[in-house]
Amino acid sequence: MTQLEREAHDAAAPEPTVRARWSPWPARAVRHWAFLLVLAFGTALRVLAWVAYQPALFYPDSVNYLANTHRVPNVAWHPPGYPWFLDAVLIDRHLAVVTAVHHLLLLGDGVLLYLLLLRLGCGRVVATLATAPILLDAYQVQIEQYILSEAPFETLLVLAVVAALWPGREAGRRPAGLLRTAAVSACVGLAVLVRLDAIALVLPLLGWVVWSQWPRGWRWTMSALTALVVALAMPVGVVMGLRSSTGGGASITGSAPIWLYARVAGFANCTVDAMPPSLWQMCPTGSPGSRPGPVWFQDSPSSPVWVYLRAHPGHTRDVEAFARRVIRHQPLDYAHAVVTDFAQQFRPTRAQTPGGPEVRSWQFRLTLAPVDPTKPVAQNVVDAFGTGSARIDVGVARFLRAYQRFGYLPGPVSAALLALSVIALVVRRRHPLAPAVLLVAGFAVLTVLTATATVLFSWRYMLPTLALYPVAGAMAWTMLRRPNREPSGALEHP
Repeated sequence: MTQLEREAHDAAAPEPTVRARWSPWPARAVRHWAFLLVLAFGTALRVLAWVAYQPALFYPDSVNYLANTHRVPNVAWHPPGYPWFLDAVLIDRHLAVVTAVHHLLLLGDGVLLYLLLLRLGCGRVVATLATAPILLDAYQVQIEQYILSEAPFETLLVLAVVAALWPGREAGRRPAGLLRTAAVSACVGLAVLVRLDAIALVLPLLGWVVWSQWPRGWRWTMSALTALVVALAMPVGVVMGLRSSTGGGASITGSAPIWLYARVAGFANCTVDAMPPSLWQMCPTGSPGSRPGPVWFQDSPSSPVWVYLRAHPGHTRDVEAFARRVIRHQPLDYAHAVVTDFAQQFRPTRAQTPGGPEVRSWQFRLTLAPVDPTKPVAQNVVDAFGTGSARIDVGVARFLRAYQRFGYLPGPVSAALLALSVIALVVRRRHPLAPAVLLVAGFAVLTVLTATATVLFSWRYMLPTLALYPVAGAMAWTMLRRPNREPSGALEHP
């Protein structure tokens, strides 16, 4: 080509424009249309829930959380993590800001998990299906409208998972470093300050650290375990020190003994347990089959534990001694109660569980009237801690209630996802994603198992599994279909 021809060719070529320079981004968005559709519908559901119930929904725990804002963490019932969260987001007593932040957190969790699964090589369809439950489950959306700790707790678990599994430059070929281990452990430590039973998540975290670090040798593994312990102990140790300095004892909450008592009271047999005379006042009456459920023993003023504490103020150590003696002498009864409650999460429908909290509390209702006399009156809570008036948009609430009849993840699907994770760990245990599946599935199992072992089963406590079971199942599916594939470390666009 001559010089003249080259100049003519260059003159005829169109000049680059800003639109041409940015054209790949709309094309990428189109490729992710399925997830964006799910995200849009999940956003719409949350906007409707926020509009339907203003400024928020309230549970008895909500009152305790709000009463402990702007205080040294010497609380008598809950850990201080969620009151600290309220201190940060509650602006000029506008409770609706808190619920708006809840909704935004869970939407962000869905986006993070989708991007994580893409980077781990799961594919767009699988990643979309795995994030749909946390974005579209009506029970998840409903509880975000409560002044309760579930939203920040779930977010901390998601952040722990993302921090642990996000592929870096090593793209899965080298185990995670000490900084990553410390970041994951810190997220779990903060989760403990929000919900005490998160302490059990240390077990799968230990398994993940050992599994991922062992190829570097035992010295590197011990260094990683040291980083885990230090990062986990720092937030927990600070709170324990604050409580101890203010007379609350070396703990992060004072309610654990009462929860454990309620767990064992339904089957406790003081004769078999050789209960000391000083503790007989806490012994339940009637045969185990005729006794109330854990909720009654935990909350009712007529419960033997509250009768005992009114006569012996501050003797929570006696309550813990009673519960531990029952567990030690009736281990099979205790194991049966825990396993039975744990299996409740796999029921096809989210119906009322025997002796458990009212399932109506977690369903969209057409009135702000309390479900039962133990629940707070919405306007009273707003008057005490917020501004304005409590109100409901019945038309929007009716739509949400109709959606909730089918808009949730059935229990058998969760069971299948857990089974798929176990199969993948057995069959493809050398796969690069195996430690990740162990971590996420372990988080899911122990989140529910610890709650049923120390308190009771509630549909509220299983909601974090909406993020965890599907993500573990997505990675397990990828392990089985692509046995030799490692994470790419880059967004996948098949």
